[in-house]
Amino acid sequence: MESRRSGRLADAFARSFVTCQTVGNFTNQPDRFDEGAGWTPLQALQNEMNFMYNAGVTHWELWSVDITNPGISARADRTMPTA
Repeated sequence: MESRRSGRLADAFARSFVTCQTVGNFTNQPDRFDEGAGWTPLQALQNEMNFMYNAGVTHWELWSVDITNPGISARADRTMPTA
């Protein structure tokens, strides 16, 4: 049942415009995304974006603090999934 639901969700994402907006930023709040794993801000961003990309989301709104974080922005364009 779950894979069928996931397939329908990914199909809906592919046929429509879906935006992912996180509830917190990765720079100051990576712990909101790592479930206690101790991810760095870049790891939190990469893992969250990979999760959403695999679900079919190809558009993200990032917090300005993440865009201006050199630890993220210097590497993000080389490590993020591309459609």
